Amino acid sequence: MATTIQFVVYGKPASRGSKTPWNPRRKDGSLVLRQDGRPVIATMDSDKRSKEWMQEIKSAAVNAYGGELLSGPVILTCKFFFARPKSHFGSGRNANVLKDTAPEWHTQKPDLSKTTRAIEDALTGIVWRDDSQIVGYGRDYGKYWTDTQSRVAIEIREIEV
Repeated sequence: MATTIQFVVYGKPASRGSKTPWNPRRKDGSLVLRQDGRPVIATMDSDKRSKEWMQEIKSAAVNAYGGELLSGPVILTCKFFFARPKSHFGSGRNANVLKDTAPEWHTQKPDLSKTTRAIEDALTGIVWRDDSQIVGYGRDYGKYWTDTQSRVAIEIREIEV
């Protein structure tokens, strides 16, 4: 029987993937060098919230699934919900009424592939052995606006082989 895991992680989704390079320095200000004399180049994730967000994903996954790591192909569905800003609504007595000019689709940052990467990386070793097991994405996968709290709804469906 194929396994299906569903859970929701509340909070504003963070992206993962863009790396910012930097050169580590010693206390005296000199560059740390490799054995061949070239400077060491370190990288850090450009979204400072990604570590905290990935920890939230891991915690929710552990609460939702306590079984063996999935080892076969899986379909991942992520529905990212972003809270609409106040500018999408009217003012005064229309403060709860969505403006006609409010966008239907969430086309702002973070981008879909990088928010998904945070989930794929967070669930490695928690739900599946490696994110290379993902063979497709579900039909409702995407970014959406919401009038309530920002969150991501995650569904992992194991494919029977």
